[in-house]
Amino acid sequence: MATIYGHIPTPVNVLLDIDDTLYHQPQYRSSGGRAEIVAIAHFLECDTKEAEAYIRNRRKHIRRMTGVDATLTQVVYALGMPADEWNRVRCSIWKPIHWLSRDTALCQAIQMFVSHPRVHYVVCGTNSPVAVGIETLAILGLPDTLRVFGPESFSCSKPNQGFFLGIVQAVHSDVSEWISIGDRESSDCDPALAAGFAGAILIQGRDDLIKTIHMLGE
Repeated sequence: MATIYGHIPTPVNVLLDIDDTLYHQPQYRSSGGRAEIVAIAHFLECDTKEAEAYIRNRRKHIRRMTGVDATLTQVVYALGMPADEWNRVRCSIWKPIHWLSRDTALCQAIQMFVSHPRVHYVVCGTNSPVAVGIETLAILGLPDTLRVFGPESFSCSKPNQGFFLGIVQAVHSDVSEWISIGDRESSDCDPALAAGFAGAILIQGRDDLIKTIHMLGE
């Protein structure tokens, strides 16, 4: 069941998360996650167990310094991998075409939502590369008019507040008209609210998203 923080403004602009929000495919996520660890280990010139230990320790350090749980992308940058290299690695790993397929129910819900008179903008934000996000939307059958923003869009990623503010500026809008919808409170909700978004909705996956979209469209 969705949890709403803040309020839903009228008109409203919506930032949608992609992974584990628009689709539910645990095997895809776990397979890609394992491949990322292998790639990080290769960069660090160590085995995967050592790489996992480095990641855990760096996450703890970032948590102590910021009070916020770090995403893997933040950890990778902190471990010294350049952003463009991490982007190339992830593009080579994440292949949604092998795991996902058209989702008619989701498409219908999104189409209804983007055409609602209350809704001005609907965009997608991801910590995956933009190219992977665009491919994911295409495979799911979602409108190609949905803009996708990723780490390379603003040289930062969720949960950095700059990511959320970058999207607001990119579509020439007012931050107070935005809400963020996603499956991770620490990445999709808390930083959006801190950046000045009017609201945020924590959902429990694709089915919950569809229910939430219908609720917002009433």
